[in-house]
Amino acid sequence: MKTLEKIMKTLILYYSRNGNNRMLANYLAEKLDADIEEIRPKHKFRLLGFLTDFFRNRDPDIYPISSAPKNYDHVLIIAPIFDLAIAHPMRTALGQVGPELDTYSFISLCGYYRDGQASHILEELQTLTGKPPAHIQELWVGELLPEDKRENVMAVGGHNVTESELGIYGNKITQILQWFA
Repeated sequence: MKTLEKIMKTLILYYSRNGNNRMLANYLAEKLDADIEEIRPKHKFRLLGFLTDFFRNRDPDIYPISSAPKNYDHVLIIAPIFDLAIAHPMRTALGQVGPELDTYSFISLCGYYRDGQASHILEELQTLTGKPPAHIQELWVGELLPEDKRENVMAVGGHNVTESELGIYGNKITQILQWFA
């Protein structure tokens, strides 16, 4: 697929724990000719620390963000969703750069559909940034698995998505690219 003509200056800020959202971010950065920056926690992922942060609703420390969102026409936020919430390192990042965001959108390569997830994510984004996103898109990893494994959290969470599997999301990826046309 040919890279889209760069119409606007775009930044992709992403966080990825297992590599799925990193792969998606790199794929979209190439297609959009966008700048890209990874959100990196200062401490290595440990299950106990993750659970403590999650249950105490505590956001981890991250390394400074070097890109200034105010210098971009559109910022694309890409991060996983854990139990109806944006991954905590991205929450930290959005808390820091939220006031600088003008136009932004959110994408998650996440597990599977859950009732109320989209509205919860919209509310969380508005709280963290002070404004609603232009777009939200969820790509569910569960759609890539055999039907009998789609609701199995371990199977979904352990699946590493490949770039060739992004074809399953063809219409959604096309829609995302059209946000920038």
